[in-house]
Formats: sequence, C-alpha cells, structure tokens
Amino acid sequence: MASESNQPAGLIRRLIPVAHFNEYHPDPTEAAIRWMIFTNKNGFNRCIVRRGRRVLIDEVEYFRWLEDVNTEVKNHKREE
Repeated sequence: MASESNQPAGLIRRLIPVAHFNEYHPDPTEAAIRWMIFTNKNGFNRCIVRRGRRVLIDEVEYFRWLEDVNTEVKNHKREE
C-alpha cells in the first residue's frame, strides 16, 4: 500500500461504504451521511472517496474533519 504524506506512519486507511458505516460507528446515520455528501456541509466531501458508483468514507479523514468542525464551532463561540 502506498503511503500518503498526510497519513502517520503505520496507520492503515480504512474506506467504509456509506451503507456499512454504522456497523463500525453508531453515529451519524446513513441518511445523515448521504445528506452531508449531497450538501457538502462544512467541507464534508474531503472524507469521501468515490470508486465508480461506490461512495466510501475515509474513516481517518472523517474523524479529522469532525475535530476540525468542532474546533471551528468552539472558536466561533469564543469570538462572540
């Protein structure tokens, strides 16, 4: 497997089909994921890998995205 520059050494990138994401993580629901993909809410599409018609979620990138969104919300609240 080719190493990516933004992946820490030894970290395996798991790509999970949208329909199976809840087998690994209880939240968000499949419908919520599909909505986030459709609207690209908060840059969510950076977590998506498309292979033909299949839409896969990059698990590591999803959790990075979640942390970034939460950090943005916290920083925005501090500014108010």
